[in-house]
Amino acid sequence: MTTTPSSRWTDQITATLRPLGLAIAVALVVPSVSQAAPSPSPAMEPAAVSFNASFVGSMAGDLGRFERGQALPAGAYEADVFVNRTRIGRFTVNLRVMDGDRNATPCLTSALLTTLGVRLPGADARGNVLVSPVAGVGEGCLDLPSLMESASATFVPDKLELQLSIPQVALVATPRGYVDPSLWDNGETAATVAYSTNVYRRTGGPGRDTLQGYLRLSSGLSLGSWRLHHDASYSWSQRGQNHLGSIAGYAQRDVISWRSQLLLGRSNTSGELYESIGFDGVQLASDDRMLPDSQIGYAPVVRGIARSNAKVEVRQSGYVVYQASVAPGAFEIDDLHATGFAGDFEVTVFETDGSINRFTVPFSFVPRLLRPGLYRYSATAGQTQDYGGGRHLRFAEGTYQRGISNAVTLFGGAQVAERSSYMSALTGAAINTSVGAFSVDLTHSILRPQAPVHTRSGRSIRATYSKSLATSGTSVAVAAYRFSSSGFYTLRDAATVLAGPSWATGHDGATQVLQQRRNTLQLTVSQTLPCQAGSLFFSGSSNDYWARSGRETNYQLGYSGTVRRASYAIAGGRSQDAFGRTDHQINLSVSIPLGDAGRSGTQLSLSRYQGTDHDDWRAGINGAVGDTGRLAYNASVAKGSQDGHDYTAGASYRGPWAQLNGSHSHTSRSDQTSAAMSGGLVLHAGGVTLAPSLSGTIGIVDAKDAAGATLTSSSAVVDHRGYAIVNNLRPYRMNSVSVDTGTAQDMIEFDSSVQRTVPRAGAVVRLTYQVTGTKNRLIRLDHTGEGAAFFGAPVTDTSGALRGTVGQGNVVLVHSLAEGEVLNVQTSDAALRCQVVVPALDASPSTGDVMALPCIASTTTAQR
Repeated sequence: MTTTPSSRWTDQITATLRPLGLAIAVALVVPSVSQAAPSPSPAMEPAAVSFNASFVGSMAGDLGRFERGQALPAGAYEADVFVNRTRIGRFTVNLRVMDGDRNATPCLTSALLTTLGVRLPGADARGNVLVSPVAGVGEGCLDLPSLMESASATFVPDKLELQLSIPQVALVATPRGYVDPSLWDNGETAATVAYSTNVYRRTGGPGRDTLQGYLRLSSGLSLGSWRLHHDASYSWSQRGQNHLGSIAGYAQRDVISWRSQLLLGRSNTSGELYESIGFDGVQLASDDRMLPDSQIGYAPVVRGIARSNAKVEVRQSGYVVYQASVAPGAFEIDDLHATGFAGDFEVTVFETDGSINRFTVPFSFVPRLLRPGLYRYSATAGQTQDYGGGRHLRFAEGTYQRGISNAVTLFGGAQVAERSSYMSALTGAAINTSVGAFSVDLTHSILRPQAPVHTRSGRSIRATYSKSLATSGTSVAVAAYRFSSSGFYTLRDAATVLAGPSWATGHDGATQVLQQRRNTLQLTVSQTLPCQAGSLFFSGSSNDYWARSGRETNYQLGYSGTVRRASYAIAGGRSQDAFGRTDHQINLSVSIPLGDAGRSGTQLSLSRYQGTDHDDWRAGINGAVGDTGRLAYNASVAKGSQDGHDYTAGASYRGPWAQLNGSHSHTSRSDQTSAAMSGGLVLHAGGVTLAPSLSGTIGIVDAKDAAGATLTSSSAVVDHRGYAIVNNLRPYRMNSVSVDTGTAQDMIEFDSSVQRTVPRAGAVVRLTYQVTGTKNRLIRLDHTGEGAAFFGAPVTDTSGALRGTVGQGNVVLVHSLAEGEVLNVQTSDAALRCQVVVPALDASPSTGDVMALPCIASTTTAQR
């Protein structure tokens, strides 16, 4: 629930006053802030009531305006809007006093109704009303009941809700989540840089001391409808093993008429039908994010076990896509940004003692079902990145998928390399059944290397299955099986073979170095147990090859649950390579909260690790400092079978402009220290703004005079120049971004604390918040009259504009005060009115501070 500054300040005052007066004030004056949940039905017009004004004093204001529940004066309010009992979202609603009506009623503009999906009579295709507004309703305001029969609009002030009842035939028939492309925003010209760096040092142990570093930079430039992006990494060590890699670099823009993205440069193919492969060239591919309610992409959760304070490195297609330090015990990485839809993740765990554990996490995809009539395509032309021999193979690839019915989706694709040295064709279907979703496809390839290697051809058959049983809590995320004949080659394999004649060849002239897979089986299953007894998960894979004997297997099994506030988990894994070498791990952990639960609560953890070569016990403690949880810490001690005692300690801090992490471990054999820092910056028309992270589509919050205010959706803070960065805006969707002024350095008020935007993918959009009041104060009216009470009296300035309403205890919140300004308290008795002269104001008063000012009785309206 979002609380406005006015309601917070009023609550602090009324909390100390007598209960009866508080009840009256809440019922008649202070509106409750709305909830996000929809109301069960449109509000009924409130019945008229009578109120004896003498109950609160003879000098009270005119309370007649509260008799029908309309306690809100004219103005702009953030309200939840419902159409036919369905919440559409939060919008700015203007209340105006219409002709012949004493109460302020909502002003319904054509723009607001069109945004809500109402088809107005006499409107063009874009919803622009071609008829003039109804006379007597207010400039730009439409009289809804007169425009369409059976329509109504009711504003509920105590909930800040606008309830609209619209005939179904008058609603635009659009899919849920649809946003008109005319609202899509290209954003402004801006440059972005996101960085993450990690330094890792190990001293002692086998070999020489180790000092390593890793830096990843993701930079971008938004220029009109084009997005320029470059993603690079640099790793170094004191032994001279330095490497600079360019992961991606491209220019991209959306093509709205084709619902597609055009890309020029270095990137990866989608990997949705064919294996993902890096290329330098051009690509035109459909973008499902432009569709309403589309489901985009898939990335697996990487689970593993660390014996010590270890460094985890994740690679895909040879590139490091993730690196971090993890605490001892089981870990999960669920925020990977994969470079394609497919391509296994190679996970390496570097332990404190120098030992290294490696395993592979399958990265596959779910069956490719599409809704009837929808399609998805991609067309790529260019050259492959270097996969051996230093040669880049020119190629072209095209794929197409189309939903035929609710049950069947057909798809196909083709690949061809230069001079027809490699060709492949793919065809398949996805079928939706009551027992689950299936997908089957067949790929045929032909490879024509140079002599003496003979032409090779082969086939690969792949079947996948997915099913979720809500009643039993079972989810088979991916079950896939693939069989490839000995002559089957992927485009990546072909690029390696065609790189040069130096590859060894077998007795039949076929290249043997590739070790083509013969059978591949992958399975991921999760199960929620009944009666809140916990959950189970299993994932595994198995591969064998044509060129060598033996089978590679890898699987992980885990169980987790809770007992009251304590949680426990057991996880284990086993891997075996083609030569029969095996490795197993098992970890049991228990976490017990200490003290009060909450974000900054301290937890005690106990764990037992047993592996092929290690057996460790560990006890630790972790938690956070302060209510915000920005500063977190952890410490542990362990006793191992080989290293004796192991001590670890670490801390992390998520600041308003960067994230910092540090850790240190000590064993009898070695010491390990790591430090990391990540963040980003945006260069825009207003200067440079720092952020603790940058990801996805970005918004620039422009809120002058609101330094210190926080974004309700994140921990970002408005800097001293009035800027902040919001991440991960949903492209082609309506995004609402709100700013909490309660944490601002000064008591301010926005014209609207919520701004909305529909950004295009990769755009940098500006969200401007207009500050309507920067000198807001709580004033207690002191009057020489004994027992004088001004409850309900309006407070105006010399121009007659309403500046506030007196509440309980003769306290009023007045906005935008100026030194020397004169305020008039309009009591019900004109002979007993009084005036207040505003003195010098402090720059930044504490929230809730009340100024006691004399209200001098006057029989005439005060003037400056």
